Amino acid sequence: MADLNKEQTRVMQNLALMSDNRTLPFEVRDWIDCKERTLKSLVKSGWLIRTERGYKVPSAVREVILKDEVPVEAVEHFLRFVADEEYFKDGEDYQALQLKLEIVNAVLKQVGDRLEENQNISALYTNLGNVYYNQGKYVQAEKYYQKALNIRLKVLEETHPDMAKSYNNLGCVYNNLGKYTQAEEYYQKALNIRLKVLEETHPDMAKSYNNLGVIYNHQGKYAQAEEYYKKALNIRLKVLGENHPDTAKSYYNLGYVYGEQGKYAQTEEYYQKALNIQLKVLGENHPDTAKSYNNLGNVYDDQGKYVQAEENHRRALEIRLKVMGEKHLDTARSYNNLGVVFGHQKKYNETVELYLKAWKIWRQKLGPEHPDTKLVIKNLRRIFPYIDHGDQDFDTWLSQQ
Repeated sequence: MADLNKEQTRVMQNLALMSDNRTLPFEVRDWIDCKERTLKSLVKSGWLIRTERGYKVPSAVREVILKDEVPVEAVEHFLRFVADEEYFKDGEDYQALQLKLEIVNAVLKQVGDRLEENQNISALYTNLGNVYYNQGKYVQAEKYYQKALNIRLKVLEETHPDMAKSYNNLGCVYNNLGKYTQAEEYYQKALNIRLKVLEETHPDMAKSYNNLGVIYNHQGKYAQAEEYYKKALNIRLKVLGENHPDTAKSYYNLGYVYGEQGKYAQTEEYYQKALNIQLKVLGENHPDTAKSYNNLGNVYDDQGKYVQAEENHRRALEIRLKVMGEKHLDTARSYNNLGVVFGHQKKYNETVELYLKAWKIWRQKLGPEHPDTKLVIKNLRRIFPYIDHGDQDFDTWLSQQ
């Protein structure tokens, strides 16, 4: 290390923390604010190996560098880069995103307990929580959202807008984990802050109204859900306009409430409005577009229009496999919903195959007591008499799948 100048030392400390025997992509230069000539000099002197895919830190070199504790100051630029949301990109390839997560976690494993508790670090934890949340990894998302909230509780006033964001983020996690009482509590905390510090037409007010509408919907309180969804929609139409992704979300949430009440004409109308906006502003390959296809598939299925239902659920599944991956919770939802359509058409072999795919994902990620896991087991029990299971009872058969 004595042979390296100050800049070379900083760069190697960053790369040693990140590498852990993995190849680092060429863009690592931007992440740590490094000159190309610095990397070239490190390769030339043997501290670093340049491959066709990026850079590798030799194991022996890594051991030497990490023998001493790396100062937090050495990785400040990288942590700020992650916190400023420049590191993770929308629509990024799943494998590339996983590599970036591994790199961040490798750095945090070494320096995380020494990070100064400030807003920049809470932003970093929030951004990590967002990435895990978008991947459907809600337990990991909760961990980082809680870290962000713990910091903000120490350094911010209770009525600060960022406090509302932390409460809202945790509410979203609990909602997706089926913990609706906790979700409502955190959503209400977020709304109470926003009512004090924001104008009624602020987009974050719409988010709070929308999220509470989701909880009331889960609880079967459809009149309250519709009321809050309409509050959110009115704000979004006024502030964001018709052709905005959040306006589309309000349309499909209202469609869902009408669907729960059997108002299929209104349901289809609002789902189609949402889909038209999403195709225009987000494109075909987006999670929200997949959600609208999924919702339309459900309403067609409810009406016995199985051809249209299958078509829309297949589109949703194709997008989710492409964008979110095989093991995402929403991919499981598509498997389950497509299975329902096949079941209604008495295509039992296809049905059970899809239900099992959904069950394996939900069981692993949500656990056996989550409402979604229980739902697909209920669906499997319903289809069980129509499939070849030998002399096995249901529980024995399921345990062998």
